[in-house]
Amino acid sequence: MMNINRRALMYFTQNKMQIFLGLLFMPVLTACSDDPQPEAAFDTYASDWENEDFENMYEQLSSDTLENVSSEDFVDRYKDVYEDIQMSDLTVQPNYPEEWEVGEEGRFNSRLM
Repeated sequence: MMNINRRALMYFTQNKMQIFLGLLFMPVLTACSDDPQPEAAFDTYASDWENEDFENMYEQLSSDTLENVSSEDFVDRYKDVYEDIQMSDLTVQPNYPEEWEVGEEGRFNSRLM
């Protein structure tokens, strides 16, 4: 287990929702079609997240993020946080906007359970 000081562990434990929401919105999610389909991209990312498939989550990050964060660092970070806060059975429930504007960033509210 990663050697982490007590203060950091308490922070992670007390703020796990904010940490995961922050991590969730780091990537720029895009769909592989002519028409933007942010829901499909997010659903894929959320499914991988719920299944703890951090490698697939990494592959969906923006090109800028991929240049700055290695796959190993990304996967290790998620595994360490999961272990430190004793996360299990994560469920992500998106709250999609009624309409999407072309070119609009794919950010929206979601709830982690």
